[in-house]
Amino acid sequence: MVSAVGYSINRLNDTIVLELEGDIELFSIQDMRKTVIDGIIKQPRNLSIDLKGVTYIDSTGMSLLIEAKKVVENVGKVYRIVNVPHDILQLFRRVSLDQFLIDNLDENT
Repeated sequence: MVSAVGYSINRLNDTIVLELEGDIELFSIQDMRKTVIDGIIKQPRNLSIDLKGVTYIDSTGMSLLIEAKKVVENVGKVYRIVNVPHDILQLFRRVSLDQFLIDNLDENT
């Protein structure tokens, strides 16, 4: 069964706000990856990724977060992850992803 991820992309001044919902995994993120990464390369913007509605993330989803961070920072912009659900934050900590994103992780979630 293929899961779906819902997402919306909004602009707030010089920041793209990507709000995610559902399962972020291999089969559900391909279109989103192309839209987000290509969009940032074509028009560099700050990126804020809101994980409030995320219920599951696999290694492919985590790699998208890492890839987005690298792309955004390579064009000199700011990258943030906000509203991380407790279960997802615990997973990030288990795989030391929180250490990689520590400057960008909103710990008040």
